[in-house]
Amino acid sequence: GIVEVWKTFLRDEDQSKYFIPMQFSVRGIPVASRAARMSLGAAYVATIAGCLVAIARLDLSATLSPQLCAALAGLSVGVIVAVGGGWKDAPKEGFDAMKFLRSPAISLFYAILLSRLTESSLIIAVAAIGYERATTETYKTFCFPSKPRGKFTGKPVLHPQMLQRRIYFVPAYVVISFSAVVSLTLAVAP
Repeated sequence: GIVEVWKTFLRDEDQSKYFIPMQFSVRGIPVASRAARMSLGAAYVATIAGCLVAIARLDLSATLSPQLCAALAGLSVGVIVAVGGGWKDAPKEGFDAMKFLRSPAISLFYAILLSRLTESSLIIAVAAIGYERATTETYKTFCFPSKPRGKFTGKPVLHPQMLQRRIYFVPAYVVISFSAVVSLTLAVAP
């Protein structure tokens, strides 16, 4: 989250190398004013903090079951991720309902699994975001290895040698990912 806030609102970078701007944009046009981006970034951080406080307060509900609280927490953070991605991507790529629904569905799935480890909606929400991002990025990387990310659509590949060199890192990535899946499986197993 910190890196995304930095990239979107704080970092000044030439956006011409991207098809989809990485800095905060409105209708696909980057906001040029650094002061405006920083103000919007502060409002964004405050909004996300408010959402996380609301998610944490789910635990105080006497009427909701812990499983429902977990599901709401996972769904909520998934919607936050989807709205942010839609805001950034849709002006350039068009709206893709399946892509939009992917983050809420995956974070909901992980939230339900994680509810077996804790009843803290906040911890479930934060962990579900991490698992959602890891799952989505792994899927895009390994299922479509030669397809450039949307932000680089139509742009030249600047370092083509990395497409071959990254193969050497796959074993470490597989071991780490496998370990994470095994750890989660063992943790939630009855």
